[in-house]
Amino acid sequence: MRASKFLIIMAAAFQIVSFQNCDGSFAVLPATEEGASITDEADGVLEADQGDMYFFGFAKAAIDDPTVQQQRAVDANNRVSGAIALWDRFKLDVLSEVVSNTPAQLIVDKNVVTARLNAYAGSLKPSDTLVIYSHSHGLDNRLAPDGSTREGGLLVGVEQGIGKMTWSEYAEHLLSLPAKNVIVFTMACFSGNLVEILNTPALKARWENRRKEGRSFVVITAQNSDLLSGPANINGTMINALPYAIEQAFAGRADGHRDEFIQGTLDGRLTLGELVYYTLHTSRTAGVGNTNDSQMIGSFDPALVLQ
Repeated sequence: MRASKFLIIMAAAFQIVSFQNCDGSFAVLPATEEGASITDEADGVLEADQGDMYFFGFAKAAIDDPTVQQQRAVDANNRVSGAIALWDRFKLDVLSEVVSNTPAQLIVDKNVVTARLNAYAGSLKPSDTLVIYSHSHGLDNRLAPDGSTREGGLLVGVEQGIGKMTWSEYAEHLLSLPAKNVIVFTMACFSGNLVEILNTPALKARWENRRKEGRSFVVITAQNSDLLSGPANINGTMINALPYAIEQAFAGRADGHRDEFIQGTLDGRLTLGELVYYTLHTSRTAGVGNTNDSQMIGSFDPALVLQ
């Protein structure tokens, strides 16, 4: 690899902060993404103009999370951010904090994350690539006392009373990003709700043809819409399997990945298909006590070379 030239924007501490955010577990369903063919690699590996490459990681623990849970966040963050940092093409934007016992000192909240996403929506070029990793508590959709459905979402800075970014709000932010390649990893309980929202007809129409347009849109969640998420024992360490899988993929383990969805080639280059399907497979199978049910949607060319 060439020497790293990445830019690190520190919002509070040197962490993307990945953490175990709920009790429970998660796994990967067989991929049923729209538009993602795995049979076209025989046509050759695509080396597209990707412009600049960006990584935006944001994370938020709860103020009353146990210390061991917060430490798990830091440890998982170090894995993910360290693997991303191995690439010399990414500009890193890390928004995270170690939770303070004084609410007035907390600086990561929904407004901050929203402003960052809006900034990307206004500045990314049509040739750019953006990878997003979020790690937070998640809420399921619930029935309100009046009989209506109260939408869940990501909890980012709930201490300030404005912490919930609904699944619909987050979906809108993701669909508004003009980058050529948008790759999203979401670590949260009930995060499969994000996939379900993006699969509703009105929103699906905005991403399902990305591959035909020469673009990519991929969303991978740690869990389905019904279950909590939790860690597995991976090589003697309790860690969430999704960030572990992302770390391993970007560190090079995804090169040449083969399963029922893709037949990768071990050639020193990482394709989008190898990244996606390795992450799904590893998130499902890594460690002891792993019952993950990760979800994925996407419209992308699996032969597109990321590195």
